[in-house]
Amino acid sequence: EYGLHSAMPIKQAYRLCPNGIYLHGYHKEYSRFSKAVKHIIEPFTPRIEQASIDEFYMDFTGTQRIYGSMFAFAKKLQLLVEDKLSLPCSIGIGSNKTIAKICSDYAKPKGVTYVLSGMEKEFLAPLPVEVIPGVGKVMRKELHSKGFYIIDDIAKLPKD
Repeated sequence: EYGLHSAMPIKQAYRLCPNGIYLHGYHKEYSRFSKAVKHIIEPFTPRIEQASIDEFYMDFTGTQRIYGSMFAFAKKLQLLVEDKLSLPCSIGIGSNKTIAKICSDYAKPKGVTYVLSGMEKEFLAPLPVEVIPGVGKVMRKELHSKGFYIIDDIAKLPKD
């Protein structure tokens, strides 16, 4: 309603919603929960990479015979984390880390988004340019000044 989102600087959140109730975080607790989440999900994947305190990349290449539907398996992992830690999580499934990250953000809160290999262009095309990791306020403004509002605007450019 107020335009708040996770990872937003607190100063900006105060400006957008001055009457909000703001709680101080405790890094030790965040770290404890981060380790607990990793402990739950790590046994399921042959390869895991922690990108931040609350973000993991998991490579399931070659595990489809073990787990079947990746979408159904993601829902299972999500429920496992919620049941054991009472934490919601969003999961993005894609052919690479960038697609997975965009999918995870797209699914917030508590969703699973799966973009099948070969369908990335169709998924990304209508999304605003700022969903691309690394595109912040300054880059968004620059892209908008050049007429790029959605990812498809960029994709339509000639390669040269």
